Amino acid sequence: VETSKKKYQQSRETPLFGNSTQSKTTKAHNNREANLAPQFTFDNYIMGDSNMLAYSIAKSIAENPGKEYNPLFLYSGVGLGKTHLVQAIGNKILKEKPSLKVLYTTGEQFGNELIEALQSSKGKIYRVDQFRKKFRNADVLIIDDIQFKAFCKAEISVSFHTFNTLHLS
Repeated sequence: VETSKKKYQQSRETPLFGNSTQSKTTKAHNNREANLAPQFTFDNYIMGDSNMLAYSIAKSIAENPGKEYNPLFLYSGVGLGKTHLVQAIGNKILKEKPSLKVLYTTGEQFGNELIEALQSSKGKIYRVDQFRKKFRNADVLIIDDIQFKAFCKAEISVSFHTFNTLHLS
């Protein structure tokens, strides 16, 4: 009697069509790992005459990552939706192709991590290697608000090699 009661309880606790709690947890984990805000999607992006082309290109990238417009650089004034759009790319890729490793960062964070890796390294290669692994092992690397004029020579060199590695793979 106890065995059949246990089976009955387990069958009631397990949904028929997958575990929705598990998929929500996995999605949240993927977004956190990718450093993406899940609320930035194409569905809630506000489109206007000035950003239709950027929106179309971003959707194309999300549907075929690494195939077209690689790398993509968006340039416009403050508050016009660049961050929303690039994060929407990452979120759609995670939703459609969860096996891909997506990583979002800002130009400032990228530069700060590089400087920290270089300063921490002083004779210890492992810090720079950790930096390289983090950014070069991404299938999709999204760097927001990247202004090359703020980068020093070393940062530009490492950035170039990172972009080149991702572009060629």
